[in-house]
Amino acid sequence: MNKVLPWGVALIAVIVAAVSLNQPPQTIIKEVPTEVIREVPKEVIREVIKEVPKEVVKEVEKIVPATLTDLQKQAIQLGLNVAQSEWILASSQDVLKGVVTLNVAVMVDDAIKDHVKADELRTGIELELRKLGISINEKPDVNSPTLHYTLEGAYFEFEPEIFTYVESLSLTRTVYLPSGVPGDAWKFLNVEVYSSTAFGRAGKTKVVELSRYYEKRMKTFLNAYLKANPVSSTK
Repeated sequence: MNKVLPWGVALIAVIVAAVSLNQPPQTIIKEVPTEVIREVPKEVIREVIKEVPKEVVKEVEKIVPATLTDLQKQAIQLGLNVAQSEWILASSQDVLKGVVTLNVAVMVDDAIKDHVKADELRTGIELELRKLGISINEKPDVNSPTLHYTLEGAYFEFEPEIFTYVESLSLTRTVYLPSGVPGDAWKFLNVEVYSSTAFGRAGKTKVVELSRYYEKRMKTFLNAYLKANPVSSTK
């Protein structure tokens, strides 16, 4: 037997069904648990190593000063006298003034002695000096200035056909200094007071021409001498 609902209940059911049909579908949001990561600051730990000083025992050899000879003592004293002396810079005119006698010394390198003769150079230099009335000592005199002319050089392996040379004309004078040694009052030194130098290169076929290169050095020297001794030009 069918059961008949009361009309009021049926009406409510119809209204509820109609309302539910007109509403949009609802979205169901499902909460998903999330994992939160926290950054924890790192603590930097520096390890300090403390160095403990170590005691090192070093053996030092005892040095006993040597006994100096009299000659060594004189050399040391002479060096001290030179270091403590008053130095004076002089011009060419100062060092050449009053020079009337000279020693002459000539040196030529063995590498070219077959092409450039030292005796010939010496003769040419002495001749130029005598023209100005300068006397030449036959034997070296320590009390006279010495005019030196040198021509030195070499043939190098990387340039076997080229002679590289140094040419110089210089004047030295003897300087006396107190030695500071009892019984030996003075010592003397040869001091260079004038110098004229040139550098150059010459092929083997041109080396012989070096025998006349001294003329340019001498010309410069003689001009300086005449400025210091103008009266000498009339001799």
